[in-house]
Amino acid sequence: RIRSLVRRKLDWDFVLEKTYQHCVTPLVYQSLSSICPEEVPNRVLAELRDRANNNARYNLYRTAELIELLRLLESHGIPVLPFKGPTLSAVAYGSLALREYGDLDILIDKKNLLTAKALFLSRGYRLASIPRSIKHFWSRRDLILESGDGLVRVELHWRLSGKHFSYALDSDGLWKHLHRVPLAGVSVRTLPPGDLLLYLCMHGSRHHWSRLLWVCDVAELVQAR
Repeated sequence: RIRSLVRRKLDWDFVLEKTYQHCVTPLVYQSLSSICPEEVPNRVLAELRDRANNNARYNLYRTAELIELLRLLESHGIPVLPFKGPTLSAVAYGSLALREYGDLDILIDKKNLLTAKALFLSRGYRLASIPRSIKHFWSRRDLILESGDGLVRVELHWRLSGKHFSYALDSDGLWKHLHRVPLAGVSVRTLPPGDLLLYLCMHGSRHHWSRLLWVCDVAELVQAR
């Protein structure tokens, strides 16, 4: 089916634009390069390859940083639960290179937030946004920080959804039945596949499924599990 579609008269610049817009470059490149590379203009395939390779390099860098951050927090007695990002790539896609993401999402207990924030600041991170007030801050569900070099953005969550969005999973209960996934040679705790599927559906709905990436996340997880 892909080969048949590619043989039509396509506006390849439009295809590239939508590929980038929906954050599915690695998946599109993998499909085209493995199924019908001879049907794709050389410049298009080269651009997709370069972007996919850059994504893989950034993902490896962010994964290494995630592992260091988890070690830092756990060494100070703070239980952590990474989800989405590298762990979703490993669980659903079976590869750190096949998914695009910009943030490292980490769930922690609300009571540990200020200590975690101090540890991040000591590592050279800075706050990505300043809340208008304490009340506004605690009405949120996450604290966003950026590394000094700007290459890593971390969202520290103390709940998985905003108060305005009904969600079937209790954040506190998640800690009782976690799943482990190998990540760059390290065993990391994350959401069990069933709970992860519910979270992905909630996340995609909250964003009106405006990116194909979020549809692909659900499809890849269902296929993998």
